[in-house]
Amino acid sequence: MAKPSIQKIAEMANVSTTTVSYVINNKAGISPATRDKILRIMDELNYTPVGDRRRHIPESKHIFLVSDEYASFGNLFYAAIFDIISSASAKFGYDIVVSNKTESFQESTAAAAIRNGMAAGVIFLHDLDAEMLVFLKNSHVPFVVIDGHRTDPGYSRVCFDYELATYTATKHLIELGHTKIGFIGERAIPDFYTSTFNGFCRALSEHHLTVHPSWLQAEAWDIDSAYQCMNNILEFNEHPTGIVCSTDQFALAGMHCAQKAGYQIPTDFSFIGIDDLNISRVYFPALTTVRIDQYEMAERAMEFITKQISAKSPDIEQVYTLKSNKLIVRDSTCAPKER
Repeated sequence: MAKPSIQKIAEMANVSTTTVSYVINNKAGISPATRDKILRIMDELNYTPVGDRRRHIPESKHIFLVSDEYASFGNLFYAAIFDIISSASAKFGYDIVVSNKTESFQESTAAAAIRNGMAAGVIFLHDLDAEMLVFLKNSHVPFVVIDGHRTDPGYSRVCFDYELATYTATKHLIELGHTKIGFIGERAIPDFYTSTFNGFCRALSEHHLTVHPSWLQAEAWDIDSAYQCMNNILEFNEHPTGIVCSTDQFALAGMHCAQKAGYQIPTDFSFIGIDDLNISRVYFPALTTVRIDQYEMAERAMEFITKQISAKSPDIEQVYTLKSNKLIVRDSTCAPKER
């Protein structure tokens, strides 16, 4: 097979060979869209310039932070992570650039920056799909996943032990005397749901408790859907006395639903979440929760990504799993009243 040439690239991109040459030599005067198109074709053809002049592009100081529909900044947990990373990046000498993954990561600004040599590294707020992983491996760019849920995915990640946290949350309600306990979780992220649900079930099993199927609500993924999950529980004649929620956001939405329906928290329903968001302290009543140290997760991710960048070795696989059974008891839980 003939080696791809500048002429072939220019023909495929519908530009002149001079334009292709400008892109190869990182010269100004080319629109970002055209530059990205040419670099994408070069990648597809595995074209390497003579002497690989692209390596002389000045080293980028931009680390891209990529969100998606599940790990968005509308989610208060990830918004807090973003704030912490933005602050932490300065001491490492990098700027954080936010990019949103819609349907395809390759159409994102982060992917364009990688092709243009303008991304020092990428931090993802969610696990990667197969398309993203292939693209990143072929691009040889450092990347780290925060709050990954998959086991042994083959890339650097900072994780949290959600099974332990949910076990701790459920056990707290049981120790208060609750025997009828519901669960609000997120089936849309299967590995996350499995971890939280396993922790919930382990605590129940240890105390020889069972759960009513109607009290298991797994379709939460934002505030509105979590609100609806609690509403589903209220529609049944028999209610639980305690609700374990896999995130603080779900718990706050569930509490709001119960309060709007005329119930008192915690006398009618005890709620417990996982996260310890700032808002959980000021909501009324303040939410009992299991604390996730978001500062530690964000700082560890910055350490991982900067180590890869400095070593010029994006294939370093670093894994850190944060474990926490730190219970923050506030006003949303109490012993159940007799019904």
